[in-house]
Amino acid sequence: MRAVVEGDAEGPTGRPWIAIVIAVLVIGLAAGPAPIATAAVVTVGPQLTGGFSPENYGEPDDPPATVLNAKLSPGLGTVASPISGTVVGWSVVQAAGGPFKLRIVQPNGGTSVTAVGTSAPAAPASRGIQTFPTSLPIKAGQTIALDNSRGSDEIGLLMDPGAEYEFSETAITEGVPTTLEPGFNPIALGFNAQVLPAPTVTALSSKSGSIKGGAQVTISGTDLSRATAVTFGAAPATSIAVVSESQITAATPAAKKAGAIPVSVTTPAGTATAAEQFTYEACKVPKLAGKKLAKAKRRLKKAHCRLGGVKLLGDADRKTGKVSKQSPKAGKLLAPGSKVRVKLR
Repeated sequence: MRAVVEGDAEGPTGRPWIAIVIAVLVIGLAAGPAPIATAAVVTVGPQLTGGFSPENYGEPDDPPATVLNAKLSPGLGTVASPISGTVVGWSVVQAAGGPFKLRIVQPNGGTSVTAVGTSAPAAPASRGIQTFPTSLPIKAGQTIALDNSRGSDEIGLLMDPGAEYEFSETAITEGVPTTLEPGFNPIALGFNAQVLPAPTVTALSSKSGSIKGGAQVTISGTDLSRATAVTFGAAPATSIAVVSESQITAATPAAKKAGAIPVSVTTPAGTATAAEQFTYEACKVPKLAGKKLAKAKRRLKKAHCRLGGVKLLGDADRKTGKVSKQSPKAGKLLAPGSKVRVKLR
C-alpha cells in the first residue's frame, strides 16, 4: 500500500487512490446487529455517523494490506483503548468487498506496531454500518487496524482536520514488529471496535449460607451487567439476576461440604474473583454416645446443630442419663440449625 499524493491516477470508482489505506480498516465485520449496547462498552476508533464516503484502496491485484487510524479529532473518537478488556464487536461503514479482518495492535513507538490478535474474516453485506461479533483481548494503550483482501475493496473515509492514518502495503504478520507508512491525510477511516471492560468484584452482601444452597447473594463491583456466569467454588449459581452495572444477585448452589470457597463472576471480558470468600455452613452431626445431656447440647451447638426430642429410657433422667442413641447418626451433614434427637439411658 502506498501514500496518495495529488495527481495520482483514479481508481475503478473514478476516485483518487486515497482509499488504498482505507479499505484495510474495514477488517471484515460480519453483518448483524451490534453487540449488546451498555454504558460499560467503550468505542475505539471514530464514531461512524456523519459524512463517510466509500473509496477503493488500490488496484484489483494488490495484495492484502493493513491500515489504522493514527490520530483523530477529539470530538470524533480515540485511536487507543483507554481500558483493558475484550473487543466484543467491530464495525465498518461504507465498506464493500472483503472479507476484512480486525487487528489488535501494540504500538512500539514511532510508526512501529506489532499485531497481537486477529479476528475471523468477515464481509460487509451493505454500505451501512456493519457490526461483527468477536472476542479479542485488548490492553489499555493498544489500538486497532484493518486488513483487506484485494485492492478493489472499499471502506468509508471522512475528511477530518485532526485525523491521520497509517498503512502497510502488505498485511502485517502477527507477532512481528512492522513499520507503517503515513497515509494521505487528513483522513479518518471508517471502522471502530467495541471494548467491554473486564469486571471487578468488590463486595458480597452475604458471606455465609447453608450447604443446602438457595441463599441470595448480592455481588457488587463494576461492569457486571453482562455476566454470563457466577460460580461458588467450582459450582455455578442456580440463578443470576442483573440489578445494574455495579450489582448482580446470584442464588447459591448446594454444597457437599462446609467451608469457605471463592466467588467469581464471568463476563465476555473476563473473570473476576471476590477478595472475600463465601462460607458454607452445616450441621455436621457430632458423636454423642455416652455423653450427658448438658455436654451433648454443647457439642451440638459447636457443630451448628440443635437438640431435638429427648427420650428417657428405663429410670434415666435428663440430668444424669447418658446418650445411648441419636438420630441422625454421627457424621451426617445437614443444614445449619438442624435438630438431633437423642435417647438417654
